Parts: sequence; structure tokens; C-alpha cells
Amino acid sequence: MLKLFRNDRRIVSSVKISSEAPVNLGFAPKKLRFLLSECYVEGGAHVLVGDLLGITPESRTVASGVSGTVTEITEYPEGLFSLTVENDGLGSVCPDDIPFGDRNTINVTDLTPEILVSEIERSLVSTRLSGISLTDRTLSQRIKEADGKAKQIVISALSCDPYDSSYERLVEECPEDILAGMKILMASLKIGEGVIVVDTENKRRPEGLVSLIKPTDNIKVVFADVRYPSDNEHTILHALTSVELSRKRNAERLACVVFDVKEIIAIARAFLSGSKETGETVTVVGTDVGFSLNVYLPYGTELSEIAELCSSELSDDVTVSVSGILRGRSVSASETFAPGMGPIVFLENKKIPKFNGTRCLRCGRCASVCPMFLLPSYIYLACSLKSKQMAEKFDMPSCIECGACQYVCDGEIPLLSYIRDFKNAGTEDDSDE
Repeated sequence: MLKLFRNDRRIVSSVKISSEAPVNLGFAPKKLRFLLSECYVEGGAHVLVGDLLGITPESRTVASGVSGTVTEITEYPEGLFSLTVENDGLGSVCPDDIPFGDRNTINVTDLTPEILVSEIERSLVSTRLSGISLTDRTLSQRIKEADGKAKQIVISALSCDPYDSSYERLVEECPEDILAGMKILMASLKIGEGVIVVDTENKRRPEGLVSLIKPTDNIKVVFADVRYPSDNEHTILHALTSVELSRKRNAERLACVVFDVKEIIAIARAFLSGSKETGETVTVVGTDVGFSLNVYLPYGTELSEIAELCSSELSDDVTVSVSGILRGRSVSASETFAPGMGPIVFLENKKIPKFNGTRCLRCGRCASVCPMFLLPSYIYLACSLKSKQMAEKFDMPSCIECGACQYVCDGEIPLLSYIRDFKNAGTEDDSDE
């Protein structure tokens, strides 16, 4: 079966992302901007790194990733606030500048799931994995569901997109944090076995991590082929076990609980330093796709500043895409960085494939890359016919909207657009009835 690996001809021909790009921790934006439904600070207030600013419309509490002054608070009729923090350059946005405790002497004896969840919520650790049916289960929910049931912890260091090289760099540069985070989870959930999944093509990356693991830790590093998107429980577990999962046969049935390596690093740093999560490491790709870097970005950074960072000139000929190339979406350069928006890609419009056909070639590529083992061409037909019965027959609800089928379609059919539109319409009309 053909899988959407990095050696897929559609990817290699257009994308040359350097996995050698180190994590650049020195970037500090000129300002941060947030859209809030509830604001905790007043105009003119001075804030420090980690100070709470408010709650977003998505009910996510945000903290400042820079020290500076609240220069502008604009209130909108809808009850929303736009808040701007001007960076004074006095506070570090680099996680490595935060004084950490000794990672080898963490007191994990008294840790419980309740303590772990409390610390995660206090430190604002973001959820990065999606569940089997596209519904995100928060970090706290996964921990509560695993308590007393899971027998193994799985940490994924697999890239979520062909453009993303941040995961393999974090494995190489932050092995102490990954190991510390794993030990915290194992102690809290009273689970005796841990597995860290790394991309097969990067076997030299985890050498430092492997050297830190002791036989008594009962933690192992295993290698698996990337099958995008790998920020989903299903694709991670399938890469690890080769078991075909479904909504009924999920992580809980396999007696394991899955986490993302960025979640683990954030948990470790929360316990070691008491710091809040105010940003994350992402891959940024310039208009010249041969140029890329991995950078720690504070949440609230305007994408226009990020373009300057990678020497991309913004114009009408450049499209800004967030969340990668498979299921990415085009956004304005004035939009701000938030969890789940990496990798960030600046592409010249002439390099973006245009959908100019609607004819299925019956090549089967869409089915071969589907991480849920569905038949996207038949689901597309059901959506075209507005047939709810046919869509259910081919299990459209299990579609996780990853975009892999659309990306490889030689007929250039906007499969994902059809599926999303049909789901959003919620139509009850059925031509088969």
C-alpha cells in the first residue's frame, strides 16, 4: 500500500525542507496581539512574561510571552477585546533562559493524576493531538480517561506535516525535557511502560535521548514510518502497531494513552520551573521553499513579523498558510500566531496547485494515503449527490479532515472542500430515500 511518506513524489518535487535547521530561540516580536472575550489587564499596565492577559473566544487562557506595556485595548460591540502588548526587550522569550531544576532529581513519589491535571491547567499547556473522530480531547481529558486503565504511555515525535521539521529537532535538542516529562506522566498515572515514537528516517536524532534512558526506566525509543497527519491518535498508533483503528477500536481499547512530544516538553518545564506556556517551537518556511527554520514563537506574534524573520517579502503574489500544506488554510499576514498554527508557510501563488478539474481518474491514490482507511472518492461522490445514506455507508463521520487525499489527487478534485461543505450543511435531504 502506498503511504504518504516524505518520499512521495508529490512532496519531494516541490518541498525541500532542511531538517538541519536548528531551533532558534532568540526571536522576540515587537508586539503581541490577542483577541479576547474577557480581559484581565488595563491599558498602560506593565506585564511580565507569564502574566495572565485574559480568555480567548475559544475559552483558552493566554499569558504574555514578552515583558512590556499594554498599549492598546479596543472593545468591540460583540463583547470582544483586541489587546496589544509592546515588547520592552527586558524579558526573555527563550525557554532555555528560564532557570530549570535538575531534571534527574524530580520528586515524583507523591504525584497523582489530580496533581498532574492541576499543574497542566495552571501552566496553560495546549492540547495538540486530535482524537479518532476529529474531536479534540484535551490533555486533561486524556489523563483522566487513562487513570487506572492505560498500561502504556506513547509519546509521538512524528512530524504532522511534510513541511514540519520541528519535531525531529526537538528530539535532538531537548532530550532531558522529553525524558523528564515521560517520568512525570508515568509516575502520575502509575504506568510502568513508556514508548517514544520517532521517524524512521531520523535514526541519528534520538541518540542523545537513548543515551539518557536507563534500563530501570522501562522506557524505549521505537522507529516508525510517518503517515500524515501524525498529530492524530489513530495515525500514531497505526504507525506503532500496524493495527487498523476505528471509532470503536481506539487507544483505550489498546490500553494505552497517547501524547505529543511538545505536550511532554511543556509539562516537564511546568514542573521544573513553574513557568506557563506562552508559545511553542514551529517550522517556518519562506517563499523560497528551500529555506526553513525552526523557531520558538510567542503566541500573539503577528505573521507579518514572522515573514520578516525568514526574509519573505509579503505581496499579492504570496500566500500565508498555517497548519502546514496538507490541511493548511490561507490567512491574512495580520493574523496572529496561536496553538495549532504550525508549520507556517509563505508560498508564491504560482507554486500553489490550482483545482481546475473535477474528474475522478479512479487511480486509488486517495484511498492509499487515507489514515482512516476510507474511500475518499466514494465519499466525494456521496457529497456531490448530497446523499446522507451513502455518506454513512462509506463511514464519512470517521473522516478526520487531514487533507491527504486532496493533496495527492491527480484529478485535482477539492475532496476536502466537498466533505467539509457537506458536513457543515448538515443536510437531511437524501436522494436515495
